[in-house]
Amino acid sequence: GDLEHMQAAQVIPAQELQRVEITPAPPGLEDHHYFLFNAEATRFLAGLAREFQVDIDAMLLARQARAVQLAGSNDLPDFSLGSQDVREGCWKVDPLPQRLLDVRVCLGDVSPSNLQHLLDSATAGAHAVQVDFDDGHCPTWRTQIGGLYNTIMLAQGRLQHGGKVLHPSSISVLKLRPRAWNMSEPNILIDGRVVNGALVDFALLMFHAGRALYDAGAGPWFYLSKLEGAAEARLWASIFRHAESKLGLPTGAIRATVLIENILAAFETHEILHALRHHAGAGRRTIVSFSIFNFIVKDLIFVARACLASADGERAGPSSRNERG
Repeated sequence: GDLEHMQAAQVIPAQELQRVEITPAPPGLEDHHYFLFNAEATRFLAGLAREFQVDIDAMLLARQARAVQLAGSNDLPDFSLGSQDVREGCWKVDPLPQRLLDVRVCLGDVSPSNLQHLLDSATAGAHAVQVDFDDGHCPTWRTQIGGLYNTIMLAQGRLQHGGKVLHPSSISVLKLRPRAWNMSEPNILIDGRVVNGALVDFALLMFHAGRALYDAGAGPWFYLSKLEGAAEARLWASIFRHAESKLGLPTGAIRATVLIENILAAFETHEILHALRHHAGAGRRTIVSFSIFNFIVKDLIFVARACLASADGERAGPSSRNERG
């Protein structure tokens, strides 16, 4: 059965897993841990980390440098002249898969560590469910192991609800939200270095569920939060292409929706969409605007939230004045 298959999968040259250290399973989740971190999955994760961890670290340093530069100057965020051709050029994102043509109702912040909540959400009739491994999920080693396992079992069609086997083609679209770039996974060391949490979530979801979701016409589709600019979107695009190649999936199999929560990213929405044009997850709504918490306040005047219009041109509510940020 599955245990025999996993034991057979451990026959991988030892040198490929050298210097990979993973904290043992939380009590009661030993089988989940063994399933998630079988030798092939661990090799895939280690390969991604060795390929991209340096780039992720450099990106996080660039974030800090940008924050210091803005804090120590009178500069304000602005549109880049270097990417004006992207903003004003003529280009399109790739056509959407059929099931992403209508995702008007999406249940957000669903923690997959709560299996009953996950099953109830996936069968509630919404177009999509945001399966959250990020802050809404309060990630710990226990919740990550349990949540990843539950999500993978659901994606593989190995769970039941109400006496019926759930298949990914018949439930809500699963929009998988890995942790943001700023979260690390201290329970995994590769070559002596802590691995980025987003990379861990993405790698395990893709390895165990990517093919099943793709074959069902239901993914693999991701929800990316807290990006601060197009360079970070380009990094995700490189990770997507690498994973597709390693797992034998066609280019563009992975799709993503980007949540704009950072004021710097708000000046690069065209560039972000262009970077992910082969992986666009929601057409013109591949960029999803949200309340921007990370304002850089330099006596700026912001429009009252009630005056903001949605992507469809509908106002959120009446207001007769501006508010000072």
